[in-house]
Amino acid sequence: MTIQDQGHRRGAAVAAPARTAGDAARMQDAAWDRLAQAQGMEAVAGPWLQVQMRQAAAEGGAVYWLRRGSSGTPEWQALARQDPVGEEAELLKRCAESGAPVVIRPAEAPRAACLAHPVALPSGAVAAVALLRLAEATPQRLRGAGRALAWGAPWLREALLLEQHRQARGREARVQAAQDIFAAAMQDHEARRAAIGAVTRLAQAVGADRVSLGFRRRGRTQVVAVSHSAEFGRRMSLTRHVAAAMDEALDQRAVLTHPAPAAELNATRAQAVLARQHGPSAVVTLPVMVGDLYHGAITVERPEERPYSEEEIAFLDLAAALVGPVLWEKRQNDKWLIFKVFDSVGHQFTRLFGPGHAGRKLAVLALAGLTALFATWTAPYRVAADARVEGAVQRVLVAPFDGFLRTAPVRAGDRVAEGALLAEMDDRDLTLERLRWMAERRQKALEYDRAIGEQNRAEAEIIRAQVAQADAQLRMIDASLERARLTAPFDGVVVAGDQSQNIGGSVTRGTVLYEIAPEGDYRVVMKVPESRISEIAPGQRGELVVTALPGTAYPFEVTAVTPVAEAAEGRNTFRVEAVLDDPGADLGPGMQGVAKVDTAEQLMIRIWTRDLADWARLTWWGWVG
Repeated sequence: MTIQDQGHRRGAAVAAPARTAGDAARMQDAAWDRLAQAQGMEAVAGPWLQVQMRQAAAEGGAVYWLRRGSSGTPEWQALARQDPVGEEAELLKRCAESGAPVVIRPAEAPRAACLAHPVALPSGAVAAVALLRLAEATPQRLRGAGRALAWGAPWLREALLLEQHRQARGREARVQAAQDIFAAAMQDHEARRAAIGAVTRLAQAVGADRVSLGFRRRGRTQVVAVSHSAEFGRRMSLTRHVAAAMDEALDQRAVLTHPAPAAELNATRAQAVLARQHGPSAVVTLPVMVGDLYHGAITVERPEERPYSEEEIAFLDLAAALVGPVLWEKRQNDKWLIFKVFDSVGHQFTRLFGPGHAGRKLAVLALAGLTALFATWTAPYRVAADARVEGAVQRVLVAPFDGFLRTAPVRAGDRVAEGALLAEMDDRDLTLERLRWMAERRQKALEYDRAIGEQNRAEAEIIRAQVAQADAQLRMIDASLERARLTAPFDGVVVAGDQSQNIGGSVTRGTVLYEIAPEGDYRVVMKVPESRISEIAPGQRGELVVTALPGTAYPFEVTAVTPVAEAAEGRNTFRVEAVLDDPGADLGPGMQGVAKVDTAEQLMIRIWTRDLADWARLTWWGWVG
């Protein structure tokens, strides 16, 4: 908090002490009369201090109260002061912090004393402090001064409460007046009439000669309404100066007044020109904010001898904040649709390229970067499908005849060499059958010789046919005996079949015993979804990763696409075959995994959204056709 001396500016300074007893008595009576008739804190402070100094026989005194300064921070402001007190800053600080009377003896005058007495509100907050200085501060005089201040403090407290009550009523009145102007502006649907009515009511509320409203257009302010006037376009000089004053306030985003306060840091040249050229007058210009942007301003003019008080400026600021956005929206709604579109686009461009809105700018830059990235980032599109490794040539070994299995030394997964025994059928029944037919043939051969000796030609022909039948049966039995041993047709791997648990069991002719594939000669069979089969063609390259070896990728080349769909697991798939470049020693038939086929180079965003885009196209086709 800072101390601001306003005693002389407010006209509340107290006259110098009287030099004679008669003059002192008359001044005391006059002070009591003024104190009895005073209304308001500023009017009470001067005579009250005079009375207190007389009763305490003080050589100096002051009354400070706590007000908000122009920057919005609390400041100690002097309401009345007579002669220096000394140590004022320290007294005010300690009294405000403790909320109790404070006494300080100056180091340069040990016999003197400075007293501070707080004036607290019912809430307990210290709102004012009375200071007295005693040149000869004996204990008796200190007690007397303390009693005098304690006696007089309720008078200041009452004045403070009345001042707060008056200010509260003034604020309520200002808020009500601003709401009335706002309601009147809302009721009128035509933007121009609403603007003229609003500024006219605002002029009447503050007793202004002229109130002007302007809005920004293409970087400059255009005056759209003047109070008490429906036609103002011919007054080009006035319009130009008012617009310049509005531009000055909007460019600095501040409320500007003329005459400007002593501590004003903003430029007010345009305000001064307007007041001088069309006055002399007191001018105040208030920017109008709509949303988070300044779109216009309100300029108020009245005679120079009636400057604006802080309460009036606060009322005008409140009215501008309420009425300005309403009039702006009405003006926008009265435009043609095409102009609304242009304004909206321009507004967005202003936010994008103007000051502020760092989040929006970063978001747009990020979006532009992502757009550029996805517009140029390409990669090979890979079609994924379930895959299985099979032998390029797969041989099936079946039971050659009905019989019983004698031996089966191999099982699925075993590697076998060409000619290795895989299984052997029990041939004892065939051997006995062969012996029977051999005996039958020898008997028929003897009968044939006898018929030839008896020259019985007809019987000889019949017996010769029976001998030929026996020879045929023997050849058939010999062929079956040769097939009783099942051997590997080539070097390979047994991919299916395990007869080790069926030794001695019966098998029928044609029963599959084993499946053998050549070792190292494999092919990849993929089940490609029908939605991706159009991307696959022979000659394309790809990679296979099997479940058993997830860390190794096996390159392959597509060799065939089967144009027939197969239904599996609730979806249609097409069989696609490929040949591996290097199967390696660890890969084996029957392994399953995932194969990915490289197709044409495509945008990455297209690859990521392909399924969604296809679904959207099919849905659109299903609904719209």
